[in-house]
Amino acid sequence: MPRAIDMLGLPRQGGKPRLAPDYFDRLLTDTDPVDAVAALSAFWQPRIDSRAARFGLSVAEYNVHLILIYTGEIADGGHAQYFVNRGVAYVDDTIAALNAVGLETLGDVLAQAQSILAVAGREFADCDAAADEKLPEVDVVLLRYCRAHKDTLLLPERGLLQG
Repeated sequence: MPRAIDMLGLPRQGGKPRLAPDYFDRLLTDTDPVDAVAALSAFWQPRIDSRAARFGLSVAEYNVHLILIYTGEIADGGHAQYFVNRGVAYVDDTIAALNAVGLETLGDVLAQAQSILAVAGREFADCDAAADEKLPEVDVVLLRYCRAHKDTLLLPERGLLQG
C-alpha cells in the first residue's frame, strides 16, 4: 500500500501530516523567527477546538497562540480592534502567556488596556504606542520560548502522541 504524503512531502499518519524531526529542528534552530513561529502555529492550527480547554493545545502552544492573536489584532487595528474582535474572555490567559514567554511589558500593556476598557470614553492610544515599541521583538521571544518548550510542541504532528 502506498504511503500517504502531504504537500510538503511529509508522511501522513492517520490522515494527518506527520512532521519530520529534522524539519522541526530546523524550524527551531535555523529559521527566521517570524517564519518559524508562523510555520509552527500552522501545524497546530487544525487541532484547535474552541470547546476544549486551552483549545486542545499544549500549554506552550496555547501561550504562543494567544500571543499571536493578541499581537496580530493590535498590529492591525490597535487594542480597540482586539477587544471588539476577541472580547475579554481570554485577556487573563493572554496576560499570563505574555508573562510566561518573557514579554512582561506587553502583559502590562494589555492589563492597562483592559483597565481602560472599563472606563467609558478613554482612548487606547498610549497602550497602542507602548505595544508598538515591543511588537518587533515578539517573534524572537516566541521562538526562544518554543525552543525551550520543544518537548511539548506538535506532539501529534511529530508522531509522539496519538490525536
